Amino acid sequence: VETGKHLGIDEFFLVQWVAPLASESPEVAVAVLMVLRARSAHGLRTLISSNVNQWTLLVGTLAAVYSIASGHAAALPMDHRQQDEVLLTAAQCVFGIAAIADLRFALWQGAVLTTLFIAQFIFADAHRYIAFGYIGLSVLVIVFDSGTRDGFAQSFRTYFRMLRGKPDPSAAAHH
Repeated sequence: VETGKHLGIDEFFLVQWVAPLASESPEVAVAVLMVLRARSAHGLRTLISSNVNQWTLLVGTLAAVYSIASGHAAALPMDHRQQDEVLLTAAQCVFGIAAIADLRFALWQGAVLTTLFIAQFIFADAHRYIAFGYIGLSVLVIVFDSGTRDGFAQSFRTYFRMLRGKPDPSAAAHH
């Protein structure tokens, strides 16, 4: 942050973009190597696992760490810009889950993610509206894409099967 200040780079930009890119680059490198070795499903799983960890462990512990530091249970204070950024990131995550629920990632879904990702830089004051766009598109994908609905149903069946300690029969078929 201090180096960024000396170079005239916005602190929020550094924390929002540069730090995550640096911390996520190992997962991206592993995923790229998997794809180059014709193991794209493994690469996708690596990226999914990384994002699940970020949204559960990393983001989930922020409020806990803040409460511990405060000495009492406390909500993490955020200004409007931070609230919009969290909403936007969560909405991107929801769309990502909807898009890959059927374990396929269509070209149009990638185009939507890329377009809305670029739009957030062009329309910096519209992050809340872009987030609602992601959420609306997520609902449309879930409601109208039968593969996604089936993917969600299969994901839940697999999850509950694993909770009961039973192996996933489809996993054995892929090996």
